[in-house]
Amino acid sequence: MSTAAFERLLSEVETALALGRSMDDLDSLFGNLVQSAMEQPEVGPDLARLTAAAWKLSPELGSRPAAQHVFDDLTAAMRALVVGGRADVAKLVEAADAALAGAAPVAGAPAPEPEPEPDVPVFDDGDRALISEFILESTESMDAAEQSMLRLEDHEDFKEQLGNTFRAFHSVKGVAGFLRLNTVTQLAHAIESLMDRARKGEIHPDGPFVDIVLRGIDRIRQMLAWLEPQAQAKPAPGPCPPHADLVAAALGYVSGQAPAAPAVEAAPAAPMAEVEPDAAPADLPGIPALTTVAPAAAPTPAAPAEE
Repeated sequence: MSTAAFERLLSEVETALALGRSMDDLDSLFGNLVQSAMEQPEVGPDLARLTAAAWKLSPELGSRPAAQHVFDDLTAAMRALVVGGRADVAKLVEAADAALAGAAPVAGAPAPEPEPEPDVPVFDDGDRALISEFILESTESMDAAEQSMLRLEDHEDFKEQLGNTFRAFHSVKGVAGFLRLNTVTQLAHAIESLMDRARKGEIHPDGPFVDIVLRGIDRIRQMLAWLEPQAQAKPAPGPCPPHADLVAAALGYVSGQAPAAPAVEAAPAAPMAEVEPDAAPADLPGIPALTTVAPAAAPTPAAPAEE
């Protein structure tokens, strides 16, 4: 995707924020922006980290002045990077984390109105059959990926194990994308990108690397378990498992930043929301829930990934 397209998406995010659009709308826009960032040559990982940091700050912009200042710095840095400029990405991400952790709300500012919980889409019989098949196949893929990761140290051909895990996440991402299961798609894509760098020898699969991947496997399993009752025409069993923490950890590792120690799980995100059929998957900070629309036709198998 071109730098002009990234700039357009960034402007759409800023306009949506200025207009007070809902978090569901912002999640979709930020998700598109992250995907566009990753497609930018050379600066993709750094651009994605800045975008992820801005996404995390977005719910706080109305009540925390420090968050607004850092958000403005982040967007300025994004624009600088896409035109060949420089930015201290690590410092900006650290500032965003500090704004989230330490900034106090504006004195006397009214509490934001809670967003209404979106309705859970109703699947017809054909949809439920596709979702059920996806859950079964993805569970098997995650089981195989886990075994490959656990065999990394003992297996002579560890590159084969990395390739097996990469293909497992690639497959899950492809079908989840077709079914508009955006949260699954985004997490699988982040871990897939991490695995791709490792299998190409660009990063070393050390302990923290393995930890991120194994946590990603467990989280996708949780998402599949959350989705299963809905594939059987039953209500969603509470909020969707969050995914922003692992997406941020994977993107940080891809760009060369060692991840921090795992923190306590973030608060669950809102349940499943409908999106328009032509909307791109959303992605990131502990907000988006699994989103889906009814597919128009049966999914085609994901194209095999290049070794």
